Amino acid sequence: MPVRPRIAIHPVIMPQTLTDLTPDFPLYLDKDALQPLETAARINPAGLSIAQRVALAWHLRQRDTHRALALADEAAALLNAAGDAPSLPQLQARLALLRAESSWLFGDFSSCEHSLQQALSAFTQLGDPAGEGDCRLLAVQLAWDKGEAEARRQLQAACQRCYDASGDPCRQAAILAWTAYFASFERDIEPTLVLEHWQHQHPGIGLPAGFLLFCRAFVACSAGQYHDAAMGWEDAATLLQQYGLIRLAITCLNNASTAAGNLSEYERESLLAEHALSIALPRHWPFSMGQSLRSLGESMRAVGNFSSALQIYEEAASWLTALNRSWLYAVVTFELAVVQMHEQQLDAAQQSLALSEAAIHAGGHMGLLPVVLARRAQALSQSGQHRQALEIAQQALTASEQGYYGAQDTVLEVLAEIHLRHRFPGSTLSPSPALHYLDRFLALKQKDPTYVAEPSLLARYAQAWEQLGNLSKAIEYERKRSEMLERHGNQKAMDRVKALQVSNEAEKAKLAAEHQKALADAEKARALALEASTNTLLALSNIGQEITRCLDSERVFDALSRHVADMLDCQLVQIYQLNEEDGTLDMIIGLLRGEPLPYLSIPLDSPISDTALCVRQQREILRHIDPEQEVPNRFPGPRRIRTTLFAPLCAEGKVLGAMSIQSEQANAYGEVEQMVFRTLCAYGAIALNNAKSYRTLDATLRELTQTQAQLVHQEKMASLGTLTAGIAHEINNPANFAHVGAQSLAIDLERFRSFLLDLAGEDAPANLLQSLNKRIDALIDQSRTIIEGTTRIGNLVKDLRTFARLDEAERKVVNIGDCLQSTLNLVSRHLAPIMHIDSKLDYNPHLECWPAQLSQVFMNLVTNAAQAIQSRRHNEVSPPPGLLTIRSLQDGDYLRIVFEDNGCGMSPQVVRRIFEPFYTTKPVGEGTGLGLSISFGIVERHRGTILVESQEGLGSRFVVKLPVYLS
Repeated sequence: MPVRPRIAIHPVIMPQTLTDLTPDFPLYLDKDALQPLETAARINPAGLSIAQRVALAWHLRQRDTHRALALADEAAALLNAAGDAPSLPQLQARLALLRAESSWLFGDFSSCEHSLQQALSAFTQLGDPAGEGDCRLLAVQLAWDKGEAEARRQLQAACQRCYDASGDPCRQAAILAWTAYFASFERDIEPTLVLEHWQHQHPGIGLPAGFLLFCRAFVACSAGQYHDAAMGWEDAATLLQQYGLIRLAITCLNNASTAAGNLSEYERESLLAEHALSIALPRHWPFSMGQSLRSLGESMRAVGNFSSALQIYEEAASWLTALNRSWLYAVVTFELAVVQMHEQQLDAAQQSLALSEAAIHAGGHMGLLPVVLARRAQALSQSGQHRQALEIAQQALTASEQGYYGAQDTVLEVLAEIHLRHRFPGSTLSPSPALHYLDRFLALKQKDPTYVAEPSLLARYAQAWEQLGNLSKAIEYERKRSEMLERHGNQKAMDRVKALQVSNEAEKAKLAAEHQKALADAEKARALALEASTNTLLALSNIGQEITRCLDSERVFDALSRHVADMLDCQLVQIYQLNEEDGTLDMIIGLLRGEPLPYLSIPLDSPISDTALCVRQQREILRHIDPEQEVPNRFPGPRRIRTTLFAPLCAEGKVLGAMSIQSEQANAYGEVEQMVFRTLCAYGAIALNNAKSYRTLDATLRELTQTQAQLVHQEKMASLGTLTAGIAHEINNPANFAHVGAQSLAIDLERFRSFLLDLAGEDAPANLLQSLNKRIDALIDQSRTIIEGTTRIGNLVKDLRTFARLDEAERKVVNIGDCLQSTLNLVSRHLAPIMHIDSKLDYNPHLECWPAQLSQVFMNLVTNAAQAIQSRRHNEVSPPPGLLTIRSLQDGDYLRIVFEDNGCGMSPQVVRRIFEPFYTTKPVGEGTGLGLSISFGIVERHRGTILVESQEGLGSRFVVKLPVYLS
């Protein structure tokens, strides 16, 4: 796209030179015409006449307000000593007007009105229509800030009459320009056409050019031509600054920032807002500060940084408190409310909207009323006050139908949203209230032939049809929305590319000149660098050896920051480490004159951070800051930084972090300093990469050690299983012999009793028979005791075999309750003095599993519960009786086994690490820290999960969840 040519700057035609200045002062003067007087003031300030001092102060009133006021005080002192000079009243009146404008700029309206009345009375008595018109023009701007629309229009007409009477074409151009400026806010282009015609007839007067660019940019922005608008406002800012209209130039930069944001050029939007703020900040003009902070808040909101936007908007509103009837205050409080609504601060949003509405009514900015009412209704609806929200939304609709531009679509959209959120009975709107307002919104938008329905509108249509039960319509709109999202994204990207092309071509000429100057400076710096290179390289070599020997990241950062501060001029040093998981740069070292700074984390995609930019682009960034500008810092640091240098820390093609240094000296970092900084960054990156590799190697070694320990543990458990099975076998054989023998003995004794009774016969003495039965009964009782003992030995052997199976390599279908009960049988007697085990298996399915491994898990959990209960018993005076509750439950296709104890419990820090290998809270020598780690692995092998909940001092709850495979 071809670049629109910039309009040339023409000096104001003046009736006299400044060196022979009479009391007739030009209203505005371009800086080239002012240069001779400024040069004379620098060379010989004492040689300036009183009139020259007043003239210089007058034309510095916005360029450097504080200096202008100082010159005004000097001139006033000289005027008091001058006696009755003929020009004295005019000079005093001009000084009064200067002080009035200064008070207006600083937001002190009462002082402004007082000085303005003095100046107006003096110029009226002197019969000076030009001076009287200058007072009327300042009164016009004061009325604009105060929101007094009708008074402003009357003052504009009075100013026009004064300037016509003065016959000064420059002042006539000025009132035409300001009239066109104010009319552009009301979408009235007629004054702009008048100004264009006037300039065509008076080509030698350059002042209107800046105003024309402003008004044309306003029209372009209203038509959606945002790249033309942004360029026009940037050009206007340049021209207006040339003529000393600094406040209006700041407004142009802020408007250009908004236009860039509409093109999704968020970086350019932020840079323009920061440029405007850098001009406003040293001046502390409330209007300009509030306006610039508003633009910066818009840029933060555009990139989704709503927390920063909220703080910036709140600061903007505080700056504008004295202008609480102005259009700007109404807009800022309205946009603050929008951000507060996004952050769900609905009460605060209502308060901000109330302030905005008050400013609208007080200042007559009725064009803003519908959208403010609409957002107020939206906030009420989000708070659940649907009926009140609907009433206010209807008021907004009524206001928007009275001709207020650009508001009805917003109101209709909010009404549709309210009806989507809540259904009101008795509505006659067809097919539904939400669809009714959506249709009206769409019909209004379609008056613009270029309009294309946005995805959000299609989504609301889909929701409205879905609420009516018409799913086919809902699906149709949802499909359209999906298609539109894809096209919308592509078109947005194309618009941004076109805008970037235009911006790039427009800046090409200026960059070429700056590049030539940079090349000349670089040549001079190179000569100095070669002279000192030997010593520098030797020092860097020694530093490199020290830094690269470090294998600890903290020592690397400390050494790096120390040597940077020693070798380079820097008041601020910051080192950041890349956090890939969070996508942030986290500050590791931050020193301001040797003092540590608060912790700072920067999003990697931050559009305003040079640190993030240097990492994303993997290049150094050097900034030279104009000493006459106050650049706002986004981090703690010196108020007047002159030079900044940023570089990524890269090694083996990977970015590890970034480092930045900042100096209060202008041009602090030439080629030599950049080379030193670059080398130190390279050494630091290599050392950090080495430290990272060392940490990786160390972690791998620890992992291998853990794996080895687990394998050894598993081998021990396998050996224990084999040993246990062997012992069980050896015990079981003789026990079986004894059991069978005892059973046979009992049978034989009964037979022997019968034999003896038969042998004794019926005539045998009673006492003999009684003695015989008694002895045989004793022998049978002894045999039953043997049977009971061998039965217990058999059960114990069975439990041992269940706990230590030898078929580890095979999965088997077993009854899980048998596995758990066998484990409990083994430990119940041993743990009986410590705790009572309450086991209830409501769900006892068959599981396909490795039984021995699950038995090991159960054993670990029961043993840990006993140890926790014992620990609580040692630490408390009156602990409750130890209790372990075990329950099994069905959970869909899963078995859930819950182990819950009333032991000592665990802290959240311990719970987070409880399944780590080798982590234990027991004293040295009392635990390996592998029990729960191995249990975790076993449960995972069975495709299950093990979870833990614990409260310190109350107990713990372990839940083992296993998939069920029915045999």
